[in-house]
Amino acid sequence: MKKLLTWAIQNSPAMNTLVFSLLVVGLVSLIVMRREVFPNFALEIVGITVPFPGATPEEVEEGICQKIEAAVSTIDGVRKVSSTASENFGFVILELQSYVT
Repeated sequence: MKKLLTWAIQNSPAMNTLVFSLLVVGLVSLIVMRREVFPNFALEIVGITVPFPGATPEEVEEGICQKIEAAVSTIDGVRKVSSTASENFGFVILELQSYVT
């Protein structure tokens, strides 16, 4: 190890060339490297979950699901609205029209 360090100190032009070549190879690799990007996709399903602690399914249906269905049914691009009322939670699923870009 001492011999390697001694050689590096005594041959500074060789070490400068080595460092410069490593930098060039790194930059070329950075430019040429294949990158993966997040794919383009269209979101066609939207899920809405609303908690309603202590409520029965009937109360969740009347207090949450029906109101959300009425509010989103007028939005352009909504193809189908389905909801599920369970104890303490309301789930609404919106299916949207797919637009090809």
